[in-house]
Amino acid sequence: MSDDVLITSRVSAEFGRECNAAWEALPGGIRELLRAHGVTVRCIRSVWEQMPELTSAPMRGGGRTAENLPAFYRDRVIVVPEFHVSQATGRIERVNPPGAFLCHEIGHALDDALGRHQGNGGATFRQAYQADLDAMTSGQRMDLLYFVEPRAGRRETFAEAFAVAVDRPTPGFGDRVSAAFPRSVALMKGIMKELKEARQ
Repeated sequence: MSDDVLITSRVSAEFGRECNAAWEALPGGIRELLRAHGVTVRCIRSVWEQMPELTSAPMRGGGRTAENLPAFYRDRVIVVPEFHVSQATGRIERVNPPGAFLCHEIGHALDDALGRHQGNGGATFRQAYQADLDAMTSGQRMDLLYFVEPRAGRRETFAEAFAVAVDRPTPGFGDRVSAAFPRSVALMKGIMKELKEARQ
């Protein structure tokens, strides 16, 4: 197992392997940047069992709490639980595929590590994102409301563009985000290339 990913004894071997594989598949420069920024990854069985202090903690988006999320990034820690409480059904369900949800949260961590001048708040990404919004159809806007809303849309697009760029998009979003945000995704691939080359 990778030294950079904390796999607890409470997760299944399969879940641990999937999380570790997603982390190890990242370009070394990305992992180095996140490590230098103090980012850690915790793959746990469930929030309510191992992080009970966050069980009812409110999280961004639709009134969800930490136990509802398939993964989240908070205080430089990425948390990927093997089980979560589905907000749609109210039932306990397995997070699948964990690598995809991990990579979306790695996108948030990368955004944090790059800072406001190079991450989603930087002029280059802001321009690419706005150009994508301007070219988007009304149908695409309705389909991807989470990624176009004023407060957090650009931040979520940055994170999902990263997941798309590493070929581990959030289930159901890969093709839709690629089609709606081609400039943002292309820019993310460029950012990854620069980070890789800078750390070779």
